[in-house]
Amino acid sequence: MVAARRRASHAGLAKAMSSHHVLLGPLGESDLRDVIEWPARQAGCEIETGLTELLVAAMRNEPNALPLLQFTL
Repeated sequence: MVAARRRASHAGLAKAMSSHHVLLGPLGESDLRDVIEWPARQAGCEIETGLTELLVAAMRNEPNALPLLQFTL
């Protein structure tokens, strides 16, 4: 995390990285719901009742679990 902050503090490097990556901080539960549901809705998919809450509960208090959630989705 500290290394990412150092990289982001260099304007040229931050600009180059931001053109291909998005630097995220910890996500709250509302943000997690959006991360789970928005892409599915954009693709025209329906989300099974309770799935979002199950995933949010699994992510609660797990600041480094976002890559696993990305892979799962």
